[in-house]
Amino acid sequence: MQSLRGESAKQKFIKEYRDVKVLIYTVLLNDDKKPNQCGGELVDKYYQFSAIHKNTGRKEIFYLGYSCGKQLLKILNIPVDSIKLFNPFKQTINDDLSVVNDNISGMPKDKQVQSTALANELFEIINIIYMGLNLKNTHILDEIIIKLRENIGENPPAHNFASVNTILNKYETISGILERLQKNNKPFKTFNFSQSRAYLKEYLIRNNKENQKINF
Repeated sequence: MQSLRGESAKQKFIKEYRDVKVLIYTVLLNDDKKPNQCGGELVDKYYQFSAIHKNTGRKEIFYLGYSCGKQLLKILNIPVDSIKLFNPFKQTINDDLSVVNDNISGMPKDKQVQSTALANELFEIINIIYMGLNLKNTHILDEIIIKLRENIGENPPAHNFASVNTILNKYETISGILERLQKNNKPFKTFNFSQSRAYLKEYLIRNNKENQKINF
């Protein structure tokens, strides 16, 4: 895939690719090396995108650093503040300002729609999968994460959790992924997915699948 450095390169990219989606916006883990499609390697916060080539139909997963990613979002008419930052590290005092700035919206706080607890847990689970498994085929996760953005303030359907659970069943549990990631990334947040487990368990019982293992 070609470089996306500069306005003209991004415009050329838009002409050649369709279904351009921003999947996650997160921070780079320690010892994690990812290519920046605007040149060099990622060093801090970054966006992960997907796009499909119009001629070949091939899906591309690529990464852009914070500034370059914001520029592409602007060209795509995607509001920057609609893409929530996932930061798995515990916050320090020095981090507070940057986190606040990442979540600033022009809309007054009392008018902003907040994610439900279940939606936020699913958002975290999917981001952990993206970061920890580096899957080549992510279309199911992509669809779910996009739906979460489109339906802020609503609980995701239980079958979304079932789909994510099925993916995890093929690879690794969330606790296993977190344990592996935490070794080189401290201080790491403590994640609690108790509401998601209860929600999925109810769904599995209703569908006579109560013996199915829950992987988060």
